[in-house]
Amino acid sequence: MDLTRLTSIFPKERVELLSEALARFQDDITDADPRIPGAAVWPESVEEIRALVCWAGENGVPLTPRVANQNVGGLAIPEAGGVVVDFTRMNRILEFSRDDMYAIIEPGVTQEQLKAYLEEHAPELRIGYSLAPPDTSVLLNCLMDGLTNYSLRIGSMSEAILGLEAVLHDARVIKTGAWGVGPVPYGRPPLPDLTGLFIAWLGTTGIVTRGVLALWPKHPLRERLFILAQDLDATFTMVKRLVRLEICDDLGVLTWPTGRMMLGVERPRIERVEGEPVCFVYLDISAETRSEMDGKIATARRVLAKTGAGGVLTGPLFVDDLVTALPEMVRYSDFPTDLDFLTKSKGGGMTWVGTYGPMSTIASCCQACMDRMVEHGFPPAVVCRAMKTGHFAVLRFLEVFDRNSPEEVARIRKLNLELFDLAIGYGYVQYKPPLSVLPRLHAKMDPETLRTMRELKKMLDPKGIFCPSNLGLID
Repeated sequence: MDLTRLTSIFPKERVELLSEALARFQDDITDADPRIPGAAVWPESVEEIRALVCWAGENGVPLTPRVANQNVGGLAIPEAGGVVVDFTRMNRILEFSRDDMYAIIEPGVTQEQLKAYLEEHAPELRIGYSLAPPDTSVLLNCLMDGLTNYSLRIGSMSEAILGLEAVLHDARVIKTGAWGVGPVPYGRPPLPDLTGLFIAWLGTTGIVTRGVLALWPKHPLRERLFILAQDLDATFTMVKRLVRLEICDDLGVLTWPTGRMMLGVERPRIERVEGEPVCFVYLDISAETRSEMDGKIATARRVLAKTGAGGVLTGPLFVDDLVTALPEMVRYSDFPTDLDFLTKSKGGGMTWVGTYGPMSTIASCCQACMDRMVEHGFPPAVVCRAMKTGHFAVLRFLEVFDRNSPEEVARIRKLNLELFDLAIGYGYVQYKPPLSVLPRLHAKMDPETLRTMRELKKMLDPKGIFCPSNLGLID
């Protein structure tokens, strides 16, 4: 395939064909196998995307969109010989409505960029920020069904999508939701919701070029509180009570190895130090008035006192007090932030098994998977989050490792498959699934559901050019 023809679509300075320069696109920080693309392009318009899709379909060349390549799932690793579509130049905030509380953005708009824009133009509005670094794409995080520091209220990031613009395999451009009818893209109802054809499909059904994102009120008062816990069951009992009271914007649980890494310990020991908390619980609370805030904190204290009898739960500690004692914690007082203890570890590798599942089994699933991590010689670093007022939860099992150690990479891969099998037994399903778990995931799926997904993939991508490896739907 003559990839030099790409210069008929893009200016030469926005096409990369040299193999040595393309090597930076071949992998990410996980254990996923590298694949070197044949080219990379930097589009600046929807028309260029349409022309690229036409060319790729005619020539059977796979396309892989990306911005920062930080999804921790190998999902932006291109097909060998394919084309990377780097969206960093399509980074405009195209429209903003204060009254209707939405923004229309391109895929290259980053978390730090949108935050700065809102702080300048509408400080009373906010979005939810993911745990990904500040330079990652807001829209791609939403499309991958990630989570944010507002997920306890809204659920996964896809809930923020009010409408999408996407380029289909034949270069048609469609708009979803109310955007497909009129000029004000206020939401997805009332027409059939085509938005779902692009959410959590991991780039396999088309190329999204614009998204309408919901914004939410940003209350003037905010507190972040921490609770120290000595018992996992008591912790999750407290969490289940708190989420139903609707006093928090965000609520998460970090096990002790995660806390150690946040404080700069590169590879924490597997064993806890005597008296060290099993985990840390953090609460984000916002309010319009001081009296409202005081009432919410008082409610949290009552739940803590009721659940933490015998001293198994202590606190709450306010983040300002924590920062005074541990100044290095200031970077975690707000999001987005760069969790470089994970993304830039000394060994260069980080991976996870990230799952969504029911609150009813969260404690047992968490403990079983922590035990399995210890059995394989890895500290049980876990991040948990309650989602959508407690309708479901997130369990993410984190591992940093040495990418240059074949033995450690092999142990990581074995452990992650076992964690997948364990978690799904408790109803926890891996989100943003990497290629390695797809055969196991397909085996667990309802056969007709899987069949329908394959048929939709074939209909929406008959030439197999959109991220063909992701989701494993092409035989």
